[in-house]
Amino acid sequence: MIIEVRMGEKTVGRLAEDLQTGQIYFQYEKEWIQSGLNISPFHLEFHTIAQSHLNKKFHGLHGVFADSLPDYWGMTVLAERLRRAGLEPERVSPLVKLSYLGQRAMGALEYHPQGGSKEELEVISLAQADHDASLLMEGKKIEGKTSEILSFLVEGSSAGGAKPKVHAYVKGDEIMIGGTPKSGFESWIIKLSDIPQGHKDSRQSGATEYAFMKMASIAGIEVPAIQLFQCESGKKERVLFGIKRFDRHEGKKIHMHSLSGLLQISHQELSIAYEDFILRGVELTENHETAKEIFRRCVFNRIVGNCDDHAKNFAFLLKGKEWILSPSFDITSSPGMNNRNTHAMTVNGSRTPTLKDLLTLSRKAEISEAGQIIEASMEAVEHWDKISLEAGLKAGNRARIKENITKNCQALRR
Repeated sequence: MIIEVRMGEKTVGRLAEDLQTGQIYFQYEKEWIQSGLNISPFHLEFHTIAQSHLNKKFHGLHGVFADSLPDYWGMTVLAERLRRAGLEPERVSPLVKLSYLGQRAMGALEYHPQGGSKEELEVISLAQADHDASLLMEGKKIEGKTSEILSFLVEGSSAGGAKPKVHAYVKGDEIMIGGTPKSGFESWIIKLSDIPQGHKDSRQSGATEYAFMKMASIAGIEVPAIQLFQCESGKKERVLFGIKRFDRHEGKKIHMHSLSGLLQISHQELSIAYEDFILRGVELTENHETAKEIFRRCVFNRIVGNCDDHAKNFAFLLKGKEWILSPSFDITSSPGMNNRNTHAMTVNGSRTPTLKDLLTLSRKAEISEAGQIIEASMEAVEHWDKISLEAGLKAGNRARIKENITKNCQALRR
């Protein structure tokens, strides 16, 4: 199988699978080489010779193409879509999966020919998408019009992460899921509830993430536009968190590369340190301000207890010919892998870094403003009561999270 990788109207190269060995090769297009843009500078050789990547944790793909494949949630949705097309998800090639993502993959890379390109999509509501997501998560059959089900499956399969989410077009109070966007609509990712339909949303995860992102902005961290969306769930109402896509701007796509894909190290290995992140980030962007922004995010994650700070929750964008650190995303109250309350990336070798560890990191990265950055995050979390109340968090959830933040602040001040 051979599929063409495009960015806009231009062909970047081609992916091909050797059916005898199962190896997947990528070959740059000669004309693309002349542009001087390597879409993955650290591990993708910039020439026209076919090259393979054997890491099974990346599905046999180079990290930049593995980035296009979704994580647990998206793969669950994509598998359902493949089954409805008469394919066995466990047996199809990663190239088939990429072809089914087609023009809807995260970032700017597109895959042609598109699988399921003749699928008819019909606009569905946010409530319908949330309802279908609950059914899928519970292992129940999704029923209804084929075109509506496909809209949910197509717009849900491109999103990354472990929890349910869907791509939507938003304009004011109007939300379109599926179909062709009209003028003035912007691309958003809306996180659906992982609570079964009709059940009480006791965790209030959407409101929590909204409040954390608001505090991150106060701390000086770059965050995209965010919003809380309301939708009906039986006789109850859910509040869902949405983030405006920063890999889309005025109808154009922006190439995005996760830290995990860039370094070709699976985020599940937990082997990347913030020191690595800063070193390679500055090397890629050729800008020392990148080191300060990464340090700022590291400090904030430590203070608020966001232990889901793995390498796929950080990314870089290619704007023109310049690489920049993407806005921050997936900042919330999270105990991390296996609920251990330890960070995914280490600081000075520790997964529960102390103030000494953070200052050691800042010295290695030559960040002279470390004290001010730490203090800015400390001051930002003092807004928790006001922000969490405005977000609609209940008293018990507000108190529980505040207790954890206070404990983290005290630990750093000692």
